Amino acid sequence: MKITLEYIENLSSDTKTFWFKKPPNFSYIAGQFIELYLPHKADDRGQKRWFTLSSAPSNDLISITTKVINKPSSFKNTLNKLQPGDEIEMSDTMGDFVLPRNKDIPLVFVAGGIGITPFHSMLSELASKKQKRNITLIYAANDKESLVFENELAKNCKLLPLLSDPPKDWTGLSGKLSADRIINLVDIKNSTRVYLSGPEKMVEAITRDLKTKVNPENVITDYFPGYNSL
Repeated sequence: MKITLEYIENLSSDTKTFWFKKPPNFSYIAGQFIELYLPHKADDRGQKRWFTLSSAPSNDLISITTKVINKPSSFKNTLNKLQPGDEIEMSDTMGDFVLPRNKDIPLVFVAGGIGITPFHSMLSELASKKQKRNITLIYAANDKESLVFENELAKNCKLLPLLSDPPKDWTGLSGKLSADRIINLVDIKNSTRVYLSGPEKMVEAITRDLKTKVNPENVITDYFPGYNSL
């Protein structure tokens, strides 16, 4: 299906949200992802990319949020040059990285960098429905500027930002994200579900360790290929 760019929102020096008009009769579940196709003279990564929808399903528009660095891939460079009114091809939604139906299950969200996007979608949707759940969000980033959606997220969950390179005046958590750090920060009970999202290598390493310390069936993961760090 085709979607039309409405506008681009700058969240930080290297992170942007691309807002598109929602196609007729289009629906999805918070946390799901899509594939975008952009015809262009592509590098070896090709003309397609996976993106989690960062918007809430109840929003009138749909969005993706991504990093656009100084020397982006050919896809990101083309995406960044889109103008309002431009069309792009989008697949149907996919994925089961979604909220449990049981509203009473305690949840721990762990986001590394751009892995915050599915959680933003979920928390925004809960807020729109005025639905409260027991959610703690550990949000790991390199520095303060990299924390996007921070104020919005803090209204809808217990937010624990964790910076690996904090400024001198930082009063929050600092250090490296790990399975042990997660367990030390949150009381994870047998019924708690832990959702982990972020760069592929980070998710793989933490998941391996975390599943030896908590009920492995309650660890749910989503990873972002192409990101080597937070």
